[in-house]
Amino acid sequence: RGLGDVYKRQDEPTGNLDEHTGAVVLRLLIELTRSQGRTLVMATHNPAIASQADRVLEVHDGQVRARAPLVA
Repeated sequence: RGLGDVYKRQDEPTGNLDEHTGAVVLRLLIELTRSQGRTLVMATHNPAIASQADRVLEVHDGQVRARAPLVA
């Protein structure tokens, strides 16, 4: 996808929220992104948030690598 298909780039969008509110915001971001056929690019240190992504890229020692998809 081109950058025109990216809905929003988010850096820790739920980082300052309580757990419940963070879950609501994340659910809404994902639903909006998917319903519009867009891509959401998000940075997070939270494995629970990353586990909800369709694809996860990790940066380790300055190298970007794809993480194996999680099986639900």
